[in-house]
Amino acid sequence: MGKSEKKRKAPEPGTDIPYGNGTIMKVKVSNFMCHKNLEVDLGPRINFIVGENGSGKSAVLTALSVCLGMKKAAKERSDRGMKGFIREGATQAKVEVSIRNVGQDALEPDLYGNVITVERTINATGAAPFKIRNQWGKEMGSSRDALTRVTDHFNIDVDNPIVVMSQDSSRQFLHSGKDSDKYKFFVKATL
Repeated sequence: MGKSEKKRKAPEPGTDIPYGNGTIMKVKVSNFMCHKNLEVDLGPRINFIVGENGSGKSAVLTALSVCLGMKKAAKERSDRGMKGFIREGATQAKVEVSIRNVGQDALEPDLYGNVITVERTINATGAAPFKIRNQWGKEMGSSRDALTRVTDHFNIDVDNPIVVMSQDSSRQFLHSGKDSDKYKFFVKATL
């Protein structure tokens, strides 16, 4: 970054901005994969996470996917299921994802406010319940149905390989020389 450039941060929760409804504002993890504590602020448009090999970039995407209910995340990244995401030496992991809830298409803004936070705590038995919280921290639901209501409202589909493209998915797509395999990938992404 040059001297005249300032580091951009995601708006604070509660900030009213005219764009970006349904975008991810923040991913926060504790004892998740290789991270003891990490908080990543995201902008309302495109974001890049860069770093050295093994620095935990993929863990951020995995945390986002796990927190927002991806069904195959545990199978793809861990042979121990959900408990495989707990950092070595810890007894539980916690993942939080904050979603912007502003504008005309906000989900029940009187109840949720400008930010909806999805929280997931993974314990040593592999249980990983969801908690949906409003801007003020009040729990608004704790079931997969409550999560699906939020993700469906914002058209967030973490099971779609185009929405969340893991290293394995991108490698498979890029190295497939067959047009039929690329077409199958396209069909899966557009259903």
